[in-house]
Formats: sequence, C-alpha cells, structure tokens
Amino acid sequence: MFVQLLPMYECYLPIAKKLNIPIIGTFSFHEYAIVDESIGNPHPLVLPLVFHYSPKKMTFLQRLENAYCHLRLKVYYTWEVMPQIKKFYEQHYPSFNLETDGDVSLLFINNHPSFFSRPMVPSLIEVGGIHIPPPKPLPQVKVMLSYEPGLH
Repeated sequence: MFVQLLPMYECYLPIAKKLNIPIIGTFSFHEYAIVDESIGNPHPLVLPLVFHYSPKKMTFLQRLENAYCHLRLKVYYTWEVMPQIKKFYEQHYPSFNLETDGDVSLLFINNHPSFFSRPMVPSLIEVGGIHIPPPKPLPQVKVMLSYEPGLH
C-alpha cells in the first residue's frame, strides 16, 4: 500500500495489516523527524528541522533552538496527535497494537544526498533527481595557445 507519510499516516496501518500487505511510504521533504521514526531512522537533534530555518552550520544557540523546536514537535505529536490515533484504533480496530503491528516497510524520500546528507537506514531510499538523465560528455574544444595574425 503506497501512503504519503504525513502526520496521522498511522490510520492506514490497520488496513495494511488486515490485507497482509506492506506499507510503502513517500515523503516530499528532505527530512521530518516523525517520518524518520516511522521507519526507525535515527534523527539526531543536531540536524536542522525542515519547518525551522537553520543553516547547515549552526551556532550553539541555533542548535539549542533547533533542539527545542524538535522536542516541542515531539511532545505535541506524543500528547496531542497520538491519543487521537489511539482513540481511532480503539473504536475501529480494537485488536490492532501500534507498537507491534505498525510497520512501514520502505520509504521513498524526495532528496538527493548532495543537498542534505544524513544517516539513513537501508529501507529509506532517496529518489531526488531520479528523473534526470545521466549527463552527456562535454564537447572537445581545441585550445589555441599561440596568436596568429588574421584569426579572430
């Protein structure tokens, strides 16, 4: 089952379990901490968040602010979003357990390693630039090293 991994993507997990099919996710940003967690990818706090502007080389204060925003997002997701998801499971799929049954098997992410490199598990595949054909070789140029009168 192909799923766009956005917050509350967990609603699709019981359907995939019922049909006994894997979840293959796609995501259009280069990184998002909650999506990383869905596939078991480490997300160090030193990586800049996608929704929070931080340069690649952050100062100590920028790292503190980035860590604060990361933790604030995690707390919101854990205390606000997950209770709603668990309530949904209790109502519609009482035998489903998110901790043991929820699994994203493969994740395609729109990023190219040359833009934003980071640690990744093998089941997270970067597909950014996959539509671009390989470059053609440059034409050979003859270089004139001496000046000849009459040639412009």
